[in-house]
Amino acid sequence: MIEQGDLVTAALAAQAVLSAVLAVFFLYFLHDRRRPFLRLWGLSFLALAIHVVLSLLTYRLLMAGLGPGLRLPVSVAALAAVYAQVALLVAGVVGLAYRRFLTPRHLAVVVIVVALLGGATALIGAFGPDAASLRVFVRLGVKNFLLAAAFMGAAWVILRQRSSPVQAGALLAAGAMIAYGLHLLHTLAIQVLGPAGVWTAPYAPFLPIGDLVLYALIGLGLVTWLFEHERAEARVARSEVSRLSFFDPLTGLPNRRNVRVQLANRIRVLSGTGLKVAFAFLDLERFRRVNDSLGHANGDKLLRSLAERLDARRPAQATVARISSDEFAVILTDLPDEAEARTHLDYLMDAVREPVHVGGHDIHLECACGYALYPDDAEDERALMRAADLAHSSARRRGGGPVRYRRIMEVAADERLVLESELRRAIPDGQLRLLYQPIVDAEGTVRMVEALVRWQHPERGLLLPTEFLSMATTAGLASSLDYWVMESACRQIVSWRDQGVDLRVAVNLSANLFEAPALPSTVERILRRSSLRPSDLQLEITEQVAMEDIEAGNATIERLNEVGVALALDDFGTGYSSLSWLQQLPVSRVKIDRSFIQEIEQAQGLAIVRSITDLAHALGLRVTAEGVESAQQWALLRQLGCDLFQGFHFSQPLAASEVRAFAQRRRLAQL
Repeated sequence: MIEQGDLVTAALAAQAVLSAVLAVFFLYFLHDRRRPFLRLWGLSFLALAIHVVLSLLTYRLLMAGLGPGLRLPVSVAALAAVYAQVALLVAGVVGLAYRRFLTPRHLAVVVIVVALLGGATALIGAFGPDAASLRVFVRLGVKNFLLAAAFMGAAWVILRQRSSPVQAGALLAAGAMIAYGLHLLHTLAIQVLGPAGVWTAPYAPFLPIGDLVLYALIGLGLVTWLFEHERAEARVARSEVSRLSFFDPLTGLPNRRNVRVQLANRIRVLSGTGLKVAFAFLDLERFRRVNDSLGHANGDKLLRSLAERLDARRPAQATVARISSDEFAVILTDLPDEAEARTHLDYLMDAVREPVHVGGHDIHLECACGYALYPDDAEDERALMRAADLAHSSARRRGGGPVRYRRIMEVAADERLVLESELRRAIPDGQLRLLYQPIVDAEGTVRMVEALVRWQHPERGLLLPTEFLSMATTAGLASSLDYWVMESACRQIVSWRDQGVDLRVAVNLSANLFEAPALPSTVERILRRSSLRPSDLQLEITEQVAMEDIEAGNATIERLNEVGVALALDDFGTGYSSLSWLQQLPVSRVKIDRSFIQEIEQAQGLAIVRSITDLAHALGLRVTAEGVESAQQWALLRQLGCDLFQGFHFSQPLAASEVRAFAQRRRLAQL
């Protein structure tokens, strides 16, 4: 026959093992997923394991007849541990249910205070020889009552959480917590009424088994809830990334890919009906100046406001899309003639000209608009978009619009040849400039810089990459430009190092250069000529470039890895297959696109950035957040576990001569 002491010992030992296993489980997942509630639950079950072990030790000391002098400190520690355990468990449950967690400092204060109060209950009546009943009531009765209230309160929070319907794991955890709370109250009744002879419970020796079973159910519920939570967030992130492959993440408007599909469908439907389709490009003038003076955050607000206005004022059958930083596209269908197209476009241009209040200023913008008509000017969507682009270029030169495509505009395209010729001379004539934007770690220490090219045109002034990189690509100059940037940046890094500033540099690669078979050997040669360590160079490619040919791209990346150069996936999250293909790319870093960072203070944006960060970390990749514009964004990104940060919150791109001073102000780690 099993003795009562052996039964209690076995139940407590099993509960200690179960608690330790759950603690290890949650803390293991914390390493990969970095969820605050995982840390809280892991520490909670660790505290429970400590409590159970100490309770078992107290029980064995009591059974051995040893005096209270040995049992008292163990009882104090055991009660402190169980009170802390419940505080941590409830904090994790409430945080997960409401998506809000205590700061580490506040949490530490709460846990310490609760643990001290719990330990103090062991001292009440501890030194009175006739206070046995009081000790039992305070140590066990009060504990059971407070724990029951805490568990049942946590269950109530779970059942009222925002997700609807409540997930099965959460229901199991809530049900087990309610049952455990009732179990504690039942035990309390036996403890209070039993000694008075009011209630005898022959099954009382088996109550520790109830503790074991119910805690196992609570743990199972929490584990199930964890997996359901992860699955739900991954599903939301996949859905959002999939949606963003057809929509602009900043404005929510259709993007270029979406527009091309829609335009092809409209042309197919209206073919042979006598009705026309108009396609127009509409871009904002002076937007770059506004962006530079008011900052990217206000520039984004301006774009969102204009997008909402244009979308609200478009005709019912029309589409307004954002296809680049300051450029929109418009599809007009079912048009009887050109006059109606001009009327609609004039109306939309007037909408752009209306002031927009941003950053305490009323911003007045002008726009240029060029358009083409189907079937008059083109026979398919590609030709129609090209014709509209030529008309748009003409409108930008003239100012205003709307300007309709004319075949003579084909001749105007020759002007691009002139600019291409000037770009060919820009490198040997020393017209290109490099700026460097600092990239910092979680402490704000600058760890590397990104090299950004500018063209100091002798007549047009300082040109941004958006104004000449596409032309460089079509002219076959992209690779030469990339190599110049890479070698110049490498030499600059070595120069800074000689001055005592130790930095790494990130250089963007064009699609043309990434696809070049000689890229790895050329990179190795540049590193050798500049005397730069391979580990100090990071090459960046957009995910769209990486996805063009997965097999060939992987081979190139692996060869660069052999050279010792790190590869980063730039603008991550904006491509069309990022989540599903990331694990196949042998890159070591990802850079989350700034469009997601700008939305991080919204619940959906926060969920997306968290999912991308967790996915990257799970694959062993480091994460850089681009476009950090505020201290609040930086704080949220650090909480999510991002590794590096870049944006105007830290610094705008700097000339090479300014970087050293910036490094000294930031007190960089120096050689």
